[in-house]
Amino acid sequence: MKGDRSAVNAVIENNLRKLLIEKERTNPKYYKEMVELLEKIIADRKAERDSYEEYLKRCAELAKKIHQPESSNRYPASMKTEGRRALYDNVVEDAGQVMIIDEAIRRHKPADWLNNRFKEKSLKRDLKVALQAEGLTDLVEKLAE
Repeated sequence: MKGDRSAVNAVIENNLRKLLIEKERTNPKYYKEMVELLEKIIADRKAERDSYEEYLKRCAELAKKIHQPESSNRYPASMKTEGRRALYDNVVEDAGQVMIIDEAIRRHKPADWLNNRFKEKSLKRDLKVALQAEGLTDLVEKLAE
């Protein structure tokens, strides 16, 4: 592979694509944007718009955005966890409301609730009550989707 840029490009792009596929479920909106950014980088490389060094730099920047989304200026300081960032991107872009939702989830989630239909349903019911108590009935509908 040494000296064969097309093979190196394929490895880099496939590794980035694999990372995006693995992470996409955690925050669909954010990682969809990262997929679009990867596609743009690939298109620019194929059209020879950038030098090879610039291409590598853009791939490294994308890898950092994939591994450390919190390092961008995209999120308020309080969006420290992956869950909070996912709520911020996919439910409501209001840090205060995200904190209320996150606290309600932490307070009401039963053990081993993920992929357990009954426990998920119970959590949704508890969240609905908690959010309505906070006056956030509009968010109840968004979270139900």
